[in-house]
Amino acid sequence: MYTAILVDDEYWALVALRKQFPWEKYNFEIAGEFMDSDEALEEICQKQPDVVFTDIRMPGMSGIDLLREARRRGIESEFVIVSGYGEFIYAQEALQQGAFDYRLKPIQPGEAPEILESLIKRFQSKKEYLRQMQHPSFPAHGNENFRKLLDYVREHYTDEIYLRDLADQFYLNEAYCSVLFKKNTGKNFSDYVNGLRIRGAKEMLETTAKSVEEIGKAVGFRDYYYFNKVQFTRDYTG
Repeated sequence: MYTAILVDDEYWALVALRKQFPWEKYNFEIAGEFMDSDEALEEICQKQPDVVFTDIRMPGMSGIDLLREARRRGIESEFVIVSGYGEFIYAQEALQQGAFDYRLKPIQPGEAPEILESLIKRFQSKKEYLRQMQHPSFPAHGNENFRKLLDYVREHYTDEIYLRDLADQFYLNEAYCSVLFKKNTGKNFSDYVNGLRIRGAKEMLETTAKSVEEIGKAVGFRDYYYFNKVQFTRDYTG
């Protein structure tokens, strides 16, 4: 049985999520429903569900902040962002932070089974790769490809880069990449990239006369407000 936690600050939206998805048919159990993202975070950390469905704009912690904080605490649950906002910047940031999917409200009848089927494939893939990694005969070339991927990230962190695209580019499984990032860097993918960008921004602040907004864009932060928030976070600044 897979577990899911639902988060939305509007009650009707939680009801819609509960009713729109054929949870039982796909062997999912709703482990909790929350209208407060801070309360949801504590439950996510405690139960570590397979997936979290969350709204993006909520009082206090946004859905993306919820995802980011869960990752910071070492939670590997998949996140599906379900939002009423179709602006590209939201989808871009959600995927960059490692969201599994980004969907617009209301969820259409054909979308719900498709999302659950994709999630199950992801869970099975993760399980298989974790099993293989424990085997003595696990191929060494996977780590070599990951080293190449890591070198690429260090050289191209100012670009729009996503883990799923890089995994395809370097012939690696995305779930495997996620595990290797944590194992080799101590951080998940989004935190690692943000760290590189913040270090690059610090260098530019000391060596150029560009504005903070210009520097943020130059190092890969497309959203000035997010950059302004991240640059003062201790996890990134050290």
